[in-house]
Amino acid sequence: MDSRQSTPSLPSCWFLLRLVGAYNSLDLKDQLSIQKQSGRRIGGTRQRFAMRPVALLVALLLSVTCCHGWERLQQHLPHRAHERLEIPKILHYIYLDGYDAYVAGTQRTPSAHIKAWRDSCLLFHEHWTTMFWDRKNGKEFLDRHYSWFTPTWEAYPVDIARADALRPFLMHHYGGLYLDLDVQCFQDTTPFLKGHDVVLQASPKDMTGDRGVINCAMASVPRHPLWLVYANLFEGTKDEEHILNRTGPAVLAKAVSEHYHTPLPVPPGEHQDSELMVYPTHTWYVACHEPNMTCNEDLTRRLISGDIPYERVAGHHRFQHTYARDPHADNLLEHYDKKLQEAALNASRPCDSAAQKDPVEEDPEEDPEQVPDLNPDLNPENVHSLKKILGRHFVKPKSQGD
Repeated sequence: MDSRQSTPSLPSCWFLLRLVGAYNSLDLKDQLSIQKQSGRRIGGTRQRFAMRPVALLVALLLSVTCCHGWERLQQHLPHRAHERLEIPKILHYIYLDGYDAYVAGTQRTPSAHIKAWRDSCLLFHEHWTTMFWDRKNGKEFLDRHYSWFTPTWEAYPVDIARADALRPFLMHHYGGLYLDLDVQCFQDTTPFLKGHDVVLQASPKDMTGDRGVINCAMASVPRHPLWLVYANLFEGTKDEEHILNRTGPAVLAKAVSEHYHTPLPVPPGEHQDSELMVYPTHTWYVACHEPNMTCNEDLTRRLISGDIPYERVAGHHRFQHTYARDPHADNLLEHYDKKLQEAALNASRPCDSAAQKDPVEEDPEEDPEQVPDLNPDLNPENVHSLKKILGRHFVKPKSQGD
């Protein structure tokens, strides 16, 4: 069903329909009495009998208009805290070429994705429902629920625009958490979502200019009106040259600004009585800013030593920029991964980085020259080995009260 034409079950619509039914069930004598009391002129018998279907038709049209327009009206109505829903435990991924193509892509060198990054998120959200969206089921989803947008979606010249544009519809229909495939998880994100209807990630100003938010990680309750505001902006941005301005963070930021009446760039923090939470950089899923190699090296050392700041980060977006793949980008990715690998190999030795204040002690159980395979499959046979690779260092240290 087209979501813009769906009819929500609302008291106002129900009241109008009941009013229509009540009027239609009145005896002709009662209707004539009502008309007399209102001072209206009563014509012949044929006119009196004709008034009932006319009134019924007008009232029905009013009620249908009310019901169909309610969802748009909801975009401008504030949510009340006592009506707040929990963000459902659904994890969304998008790779339009399909899952097999995604796995094959992780095996290339260099690769924009390391499969263990996604597997780490599955590991820490093992009780969540995971939905993997490709071109086929994405189009089927839009055709079924948002068919008015399908022509625009299919007309985009590049897949990254289609992947971007699919996200707000998934958030609106299902809710849950959307993550890019180059996001690595350090823990379950549930504590970061509690008490909020929408959770977004702030971005550094030098990365996104005056936008203030990025769309690599987004969480929401279902049917939140922000996502229709976001989606309705796509018609006006479809001719933008840069992908960030066509379907990406710039459009999301504009939607947030319009719906929540915030300035641009969208400021981090809570908005409208905690309904919206925008986590600042160095929290939630942006543990480090992309060009800050010192921070990334320090993060890798902390990851291997188990010294992750769990109170402020749920994971880390690796910023692989698959929408801008070219030879130069591939060289940068190769250099980036090499630097991270060097940091991993040196993790058991004292570090000269200014960001790492305390040297990391050697782990007698690990050979620092052995780099683990970061591309295992997530299945019951090797979950144990995956936990050793990813989970051993991610287990939260027990508090003093435990």
